[in-house]
Amino acid sequence: MSINLMSAIFRTEFRDLQDSDGNTTKASTAKFVCIALADHANDEGEGAYPSINTLSHKTSLSRTAIINALDALKHNGILTSHGKSKWDTVNYTVNPACFSMDSEK
Repeated sequence: MSINLMSAIFRTEFRDLQDSDGNTTKASTAKFVCIALADHANDEGEGAYPSINTLSHKTSLSRTAIINALDALKHNGILTSHGKSKWDTVNYTVNPACFSMDSEK
């Protein structure tokens, strides 16, 4: 769990994001999914491999909303995926360069 990364995401003003197909994910949905992923990542944003069901449970968002948000976050360079974990879940990295890691706004 990266409190530093989660704090940086909280401080960041998100905008609505589009994926490669032109589908739009609301800023609040993208931000919440990003925070949920950061809850699984280290301070470098690496090692986040929760299942879609886990993200859905944490955020109370539907599976479809989670999948759409993940697609939009990846398309916009906020998130990358790197293979599968030993539990057969996708291994995500949240890009900390997208967020101010300073404690000030």
